[in-house]
Amino acid sequence: MNGNWPGADGISTDASTGRGQWDVPGHRRAGLRSLHRFNRYGLVLRAPSARPLGERIDPRIGNRAEVARCLNDPAFIGLIALRGDEIRFEACADDFDGRQVHSIQSISKMAVNLLAARCLSRRLIDLQRRTADYLPQIGGGYADATVRQLLDMNVVNGYVEDYTDPDSDVGKLECAHGWRIGTSNRSGSRFGPRQIRSESCLVRPYGMATGAAPFDSFQVADIGDVALNSFSLSESIGIITAFYRRLAKTGAWPVTLGGDHAITLPILRALHETHGAVALVHVDAHADTNDAMFGEPVTHGTIMRRAIEEGLVDPQRMVQIGLRRFGDECPHGIANEFAARHFLQ
Repeated sequence: MNGNWPGADGISTDASTGRGQWDVPGHRRAGLRSLHRFNRYGLVLRAPSARPLGERIDPRIGNRAEVARCLNDPAFIGLIALRGDEIRFEACADDFDGRQVHSIQSISKMAVNLLAARCLSRRLIDLQRRTADYLPQIGGGYADATVRQLLDMNVVNGYVEDYTDPDSDVGKLECAHGWRIGTSNRSGSRFGPRQIRSESCLVRPYGMATGAAPFDSFQVADIGDVALNSFSLSESIGIITAFYRRLAKTGAWPVTLGGDHAITLPILRALHETHGAVALVHVDAHADTNDAMFGEPVTHGTIMRRAIEEGLVDPQRMVQIGLRRFGDECPHGIANEFAARHFLQ
């Protein structure tokens, strides 16, 4: 685990609570304002369209004692009261407005409390009962808390949000959040093939403007995805190599879409067995010539070095386009050492 993700400089760990600095008193306002930039797990989106709402403001709402108390609280950010499709009351703190990006946490908490109030009015829950009496499967940090404590967010648990410690609770959470075994930052590239197919469902066989007709010249088939082991990078590398080895023996030339950069190495290994060292055009902002990343020799940032070391590509016929920098991944002389030609932006 590493702290190099967009917005990482906005997070540090509060030693007294073990929580991220953004989520402790004195920092929450700035944290909520910036959470859409440095939340590593959540995806913060705005809807492509908004439901139109009318306005029929009732100023008496703001004069109610419980509402006035909320508006005057130093932690107040914003409040909107709706009835059907009408805004009946709206207020924002001076440093927030209706266009300010805001975490959905507050909306979720409000919805939960509204549901709890309905359950309470129907005598379905007792605020003094243990939460585990209603949710036996709930985690130990909340099981013994009363329903009231849970709804009031007055529960203390041992969750430690230390991004520098892989053994902290957030480190274990990181390991549980999907495929990260090939990439060091943003995950999710395993969904690339699915999205490409979705976007390509209306692709026509002919280019109306250019007259191009590729399917008249080439026999093209979608042969599906490679069945990977999403818990093991090393085994997945072997599975990919075996898949492309069988494919290369048929005489077909693969066009591979989707997946992170790490898939390039096993594909090159399989093609090398049939065709020898191949020419390579690599379009990327990085050279991917690290010797290792976090001690791992095969990642999305080491594949070009491995490919050249293993003789999978001919460095005299290798072109890298779009490199924006040479940093730690490209020690002095490595480009000349492998006789690769680099075209810089």
